[in-house]
Amino acid sequence: MSHVSERIKIWYKSEKQRNPVLTMFFTILVIFIVITLFSAVLSGGKTFSWMFIEDWTDTFNDHFNSVMYSSDNPYTYWKIIYPPLITLVYATIGHYTIPFTVDYGYPTLALNMRSSDEPMMVFVIFMMVSLYVLRLIIIKLTNKELKSKTEILCGLLLFSYPIILCIDRGNCLIYCISFCFLFLMGYQSDNKIIRYLSYISLGIATGIKIFPAIFAILIIKERKWKELGYCFIMVVAILFLPFLLTDGTPLSLLDTIMNYSTDSAGKDGLINIKDYVNMIPVSVEIKKILGNCIALLVLSLSLLSIVFDKQMKSWKAITIISCNLVLSFSIGTTYVCLYMIFGLIYFLLTEKTNTVENKILVICFSIVFALMPGIDFGTICGYPVGLKILPTIKSMAVITILVVLLVGSYRNMLRCYKKTKFSTE
Repeated sequence: MSHVSERIKIWYKSEKQRNPVLTMFFTILVIFIVITLFSAVLSGGKTFSWMFIEDWTDTFNDHFNSVMYSSDNPYTYWKIIYPPLITLVYATIGHYTIPFTVDYGYPTLALNMRSSDEPMMVFVIFMMVSLYVLRLIIIKLTNKELKSKTEILCGLLLFSYPIILCIDRGNCLIYCISFCFLFLMGYQSDNKIIRYLSYISLGIATGIKIFPAIFAILIIKERKWKELGYCFIMVVAILFLPFLLTDGTPLSLLDTIMNYSTDSAGKDGLINIKDYVNMIPVSVEIKKILGNCIALLVLSLSLLSIVFDKQMKSWKAITIISCNLVLSFSIGTTYVCLYMIFGLIYFLLTEKTNTVENKILVICFSIVFALMPGIDFGTICGYPVGLKILPTIKSMAVITILVVLLVGSYRNMLRCYKKTKFSTE
């Protein structure tokens, strides 16, 4: 036994020397998984159940509610916040599965669908295929650099809190992530067909969640204006043309999103900027204006740093965009932290030195993705307070990542400006 432990120590030390950043990320996630499992055993499973919303009607129901809403005047009656492409997908699923739904006497069609075999089977297939595709994409991206550690990374990410919560809610963000990755993998390709396919992938991702369209700023960063035009046309077409087959319009969807994000701010804990603003004791209208202004300011500072910091590494630009998708645009609960997977993967592929900045970033990335035990502090107004703690911890880690990258970027731009000014004088 001592011989085995000694070999493990030697292997760990060698891996730590070879790639301290990746080893640190793996170590922190494994430690949190062990803590979560032990706490679940000691508490009789309570700490695990406290990680999620303790309402059985919410399990998988982002999917089944969406199928129900999309099958009956989704924009004019149900006021849904999804773009038309994914709405049509859900409507198609409903067309073929609602006839097989058994009436178990539940109050909504969605709950009856969830309890019926055929609709549940379709959901399971969609979720399993999307997870498998995501695994293939991560392997494709990381296999050359990480080699045997790629499967470890995939396994740890599968047990990460954002992915487990996304599955628990049955949210379509899990579908969106793969299409965003396909864009990031292909938008710089010399092959025209691959580039255009990547633009189509971004259009599909936008047709699922709208806000990933911000990734187009990466094309602006490279000053490829003609390519930006092609990308813009494809994304806009995929985003808006499906409206012709629905009862909605772009303006009605935008209005619903703005009202929804304001009304729901802080409901599931502190996740995005508007959630933090919602804590300020002022009127709802002032909160709405202040939240939008701060979110717009953060977004503007982020986009300016991406476009004008010519020395910014690609992974940093991707990570800044990921942070904004969580903090400035997010509508939903902690599963929106899954957007950080883009920055995480490219960070792990690029950074292998044990600098202070990298240590801070890898700790923050680990906190975002770590499986953490839920904590019960009782309820306020019938809502479990413990559920608000995990989102806030992870949100603070995202904020730290964004601050570190933006401060570093603006310092770098100021340094370059001073050098240019000094050389001209």
